[in-house]
This record gives sequence, C-alpha cells and structure tokens, in this order.
Amino acid sequence: GHLFATLNALERWLTMQIDRGENVAPVVARLFRETHSVGMLGVLINVAKHQPDLLKGPLLPLVSSPRLYYWDAFRVEHIGYTFQPSLWIRFGEEIYEFMRKWAFAPHRSRSLLDVVAKLVRTDTAFASHVREMAAQWEQPQAEKARLEHDILIAQLDSMNYLPDGSG
Repeated sequence: GHLFATLNALERWLTMQIDRGENVAPVVARLFRETHSVGMLGVLINVAKHQPDLLKGPLLPLVSSPRLYYWDAFRVEHIGYTFQPSLWIRFGEEIYEFMRKWAFAPHRSRSLLDVVAKLVRTDTAFASHVREMAAQWEQPQAEKARLEHDILIAQLDSMNYLPDGSG
C-alpha cells in the first residue's frame, strides 16, 4: 500500500508540474537513470503518456522494449481493478471522487502503443528511431507470440499509415 501510494503521488506531482508548464525533463531523466524499480517504469510510462514529447527525450528508452508495450496494454485493459471504491468511500465523497478521477485520468486510460504510434506518424526522426529499435527485437518462437510481435512492429512503423495521419 505505501509503495503504491508513493508511486501514485510521484506520478500525480509530475503531471501537475507538466500541467503548470514546468520542465520535468531533468527530473524524469534522473528518475529513469537512478532508480532500479520496475514500479518506477509504470510511473514514467504514465508520465510519458501525459506528456508524449518526453518520449523524444529523456524517456526515449521506454519505446525500446516490446515487453513495456504489452505490460502497459495489460495495465490499461485492467484499469478498473486499480480503483477500489470501498477503500475510498470511507474518506468521504470529495476524496472518493478525487481518487476515482485520478484512477481513470485520460492519460492512464490510453496505451503506450497508441501514444507512440501517434508520435511516429508526426515525427520522422522519432519514427526512424522506433523503427531501428523494433528491428532489433528478438522474434518470439511461439506462433501466437510471433504474430503479436509482428503486429506490434507494424503498428509502430510510420510507413504503415496514410500520409494524412488518418489511419
């Protein structure tokens, strides 16, 4: 509980800084460089989803592993399980609503894949980097995993989208 609350608070603080126009790049770069917790990856992925341009800078390594896309997709798909109404209702309606809104915040409800796919359609340098990274990923042996892997790579390749960015 304490670790979860701390990571949530850190994510909330970073998103509030972004919303105020503060440059959080040095902070996220330091967190990425100096922490060794998988839990921190979730915070940094959510911060990147809130401010996608960070993926072009200090959070660029987050686009380098297919596992992060799969993990985040699972988290987004199961987002409803992260909010526990019975826990928060006892603190009153105001706290309950605050926590509900935070649990289902727009940036937490979209996937890393969607965010990166949008960036590759609008930034050719970023698209090139993502394409190079994806080309280095190890091909899974199992047929289903290999197909999912190929679909992920295709979704991250800007060449597979129409020039107007519509599809």
